[in-house]
Amino acid sequence: MIERNVLTLQDAEIILAAGKAKALEIGVAMTLVVVDHSGHPVAGIRMDESPLMALAMAKQKAYTAVGMGVPTSSWESVANENPSFAGSITSIHKFTPFGGGIPVRAEGTLVGALGVSGGAVEEDIAVAEAGVAAFG
Repeated sequence: MIERNVLTLQDAEIILAAGKAKALEIGVAMTLVVVDHSGHPVAGIRMDESPLMALAMAKQKAYTAVGMGVPTSSWESVANENPSFAGSITSIHKFTPFGGGIPVRAEGTLVGALGVSGGAVEEDIAVAEAGVAAFG
């Protein structure tokens, strides 16, 4: 785990490698994007055969996770239970309530997020959790 409040390219590569390993383990081609605390991409990978739209979704999941400070999966039930909320919140540029976005914290400080897309929501979440867990 880093001991500063900046997410570096080296940190992002650790996160991506662990996420990719999990995606390979479960046999699903994924796209993974790491963003910094401002929501700007630091690094990403698109595995062979990952769906074309996965890149946009992974970016949006990472952006939402860092912007809200919570996993994107926490918004799924809110969106499902409140259709009017879902319609209004998803109109916000880049916001997505689908699981697969996880904030990255260093010593309690939000330093970025990982967004994953390409599989079923449960698969995206598992890959994102594996990536963030490798960070520390």
